[in-house]
Amino acid sequence: MTYTRRFSIINSGCGLCSYFENCLQSDVDHPCAARSAARRPGGKARTHGNPSVPVVGENDFYVPRDKNGTFKSYDSHGDAFVDTMDAMRKLIPSHVVFNGRVGALTGKNAMPAKVGETVLIVHSQADRDSRVHLIGGHGDYVWETGKFSNRPETDLETWFVRGGSASAALYKFLQPGIYGYVNHNMIEAVELGATAHFKIEGTWNNDLMRQVMAPAPIAAQAKGLDLPRISTGSTGK
Repeated sequence: MTYTRRFSIINSGCGLCSYFENCLQSDVDHPCAARSAARRPGGKARTHGNPSVPVVGENDFYVPRDKNGTFKSYDSHGDAFVDTMDAMRKLIPSHVVFNGRVGALTGKNAMPAKVGETVLIVHSQADRDSRVHLIGGHGDYVWETGKFSNRPETDLETWFVRGGSASAALYKFLQPGIYGYVNHNMIEAVELGATAHFKIEGTWNNDLMRQVMAPAPIAAQAKGLDLPRISTGSTGK
């Protein structure tokens, strides 16, 4: 079934991004999409035309498992319905991912930018709250509620995305490399898939960070730096 909607934008912000990311992605993003994910965990990776405005849609999936913990497959969505609804009611996601599947925004799919480029990151979540963190960077300016008419917060380490909304954050990349972008429930980021990468190209700036000692075993480093020894015993020995 297809349909057409026409609407007017009367408020500035990221609500429209949240609407499209979380409500209109057929087959993967609807709150009941586990019925589809039961057959095909994950979904289709989405790309966006402007690399300076990456849009990250965070999704939680509830894929049924058998008694051995293996994901189950079904011949149809109808066959999966009962098991899927049972998994959903427990509110323990089997997957928490960005843009529909594990790895959608990592490795060769990493979001590209260049040193000196300012990137506006729009992050939406349909069902659950999320805590977004850019490893190696931060939010220079952050609109947690996604409304640009509100005054942004500045220099945030981690920012909050309310379920059913979208946030926006600006960051100017100052060094090249791979930056992790994660849901800062690190169990969900590492074990369930809520991790993305920014791949930043450019020249390293030694004025910001410089390696002053080559990598070496910790004991050798401590000896070279003549670090004071700290006693943890009550006797001081």
